[in-house]
Amino acid sequence: MKPPKPEARGRPRTAHLTDRILLATLKLVAERGYGGSTVAAVAGEARTSKQAIYRRWNSKAVLVAAAVEHALAGANPVAPPGPLPVALDQALGAVADLLTTTAFGGAVRALVGVVDAPELAQALSRVEGKRRILLAAILERARGEKAYPADRDVDTDIDLLLGGLYFRFLVRRRPVDRDFVSAIVASWWQGVHRSPGA
Repeated sequence: MKPPKPEARGRPRTAHLTDRILLATLKLVAERGYGGSTVAAVAGEARTSKQAIYRRWNSKAVLVAAAVEHALAGANPVAPPGPLPVALDQALGAVADLLTTTAFGGAVRALVGVVDAPELAQALSRVEGKRRILLAAILERARGEKAYPADRDVDTDIDLLLGGLYFRFLVRRRPVDRDFVSAIVASWWQGVHRSPGA
């Protein structure tokens, strides 16, 4: 029987280093804001070099944009199964968990007012767009199963569902736990059943 191979020494694997840089970026933006975060500080936090960062991203704005997208990528990458209220509860709950248990929430708060970084604005728009696509898939699936009225406007309902979550977190700066998410979904679901087409 061959002895186990010793652990590789030297430079860490590229994917591992990339993850570490993106996590460090999000952490620093959450703590210091966009203006207070630098590529040099990220390099120090991630235990790497500025050159390693610039090989992957050509500016701070692009780096921060990548960190935001990376953070949200794991939250319900596909529409959750189950009845409509259950699927919505899971999808919105994943966002609430990300906002409240990781640096993502602090970073989002710090980035809301940033207007001088087009790459960053585009990334935040992509993040919001992907979340809307996922929620639209849940609603359209339910519509196909006759569980969601044909006359309801999908975009408006997505605004209602996400709006309560982000208003509470970003404007009121109150916790958005799973109980709050369930309350949003339950209130919205009750309104759907009271609508004329329900």
